[in-house]
Amino acid sequence: MPGEALPASIEPESDNVLALTDALYARHLLTKLTGREFDNAGIESKIRACRNSDGGFGWFEGMRSSAVVTAVVLERYAQMGRSFEGVESVVRYLDVAQFGSTRMPFWCGGIDNAKYMYVRAMYAGVPFSTRGLDADILKDFRKYAKEYLVPSEARGLEGRILDKARRLLTLRTLASTAAGESLAKSWGVASSGKLASSLKADTESLYEYAVDHKCGGCYYPNAVMPFRGLLESELYAHALLCDLLSTTERSDIANGIRLWMMIQKETRKWESDPAYIQALNSVFQGGEDVLATKVLALSATVDLPFSEIQAAGNGFSLSRRYSVSHENGDWKELQEGDVLSVGDVGRAD
Repeated sequence: MPGEALPASIEPESDNVLALTDALYARHLLTKLTGREFDNAGIESKIRACRNSDGGFGWFEGMRSSAVVTAVVLERYAQMGRSFEGVESVVRYLDVAQFGSTRMPFWCGGIDNAKYMYVRAMYAGVPFSTRGLDADILKDFRKYAKEYLVPSEARGLEGRILDKARRLLTLRTLASTAAGESLAKSWGVASSGKLASSLKADTESLYEYAVDHKCGGCYYPNAVMPFRGLLESELYAHALLCDLLSTTERSDIANGIRLWMMIQKETRKWESDPAYIQALNSVFQGGEDVLATKVLALSATVDLPFSEIQAAGNGFSLSRRYSVSHENGDWKELQEGDVLSVGDVGRAD
């Protein structure tokens, strides 16, 4: 799966910024895995062309900036461990889009506070300035952020797997550096100890939701239902979960997710999913035993006389019914003892 998919992904399918960053990500992975170098100047030039004067990225060159598109671009660059010129203004755009007086609603390209914190924590080194932000929106956000990141009582987010994983990654990113702790403080969370305690509680909670899949590997049922957007697809959620659990004591769950993604790829058209390249990266992080896994699809057919076909005992049964046609066009099922005449029309079901 990964070996075939990556070479096919290095050329962008479109000039939209998501397809361009997909191709850049695929090239990054191939370079890391094989040492092959690419001339990325053309792709990076097109990515820059999708950036507007306000710092945000539009889907295509010339389109207005979108918070959700900008968040995806920032996330992908962070996953590659790369930055770009003027990244501070892009992060600043995300701050203003989230807390400015012209904030876009969720249904019109905006992102919710949880997704904002998840992406913004990746750029904790960029100072969080309240200049030009709406004081009332910011006040409500700080109240939300404190309760979200370090809940005082119930952990919340029951059953919402992607939300749990995103919060856990946000906590881990914030707690891992002094810049992250400073950013959390500017959001109203002053105690680094509380961040660590909340991180531990979320990690232990997430283990409980993993389920073995009958076809192989393990997964998280309904990880993103009922929403499926740029930041909320099933593949995106499982790639994120895989990366998250790889560095915990339950790395076996991460390897199970890798195996599940490899198997599911055979029956799902995931190539068009924005998270496809991210999922490939997650698979590549597995051990040699996982990467050496072979996925085989087998099928067989057997022709037997009807009398020799037996029920399989798997909940299915097999039967045949014979019917005869009446003059009015109806069909009557034949019963034992019924008499047929020459010229009767019958059928078998």
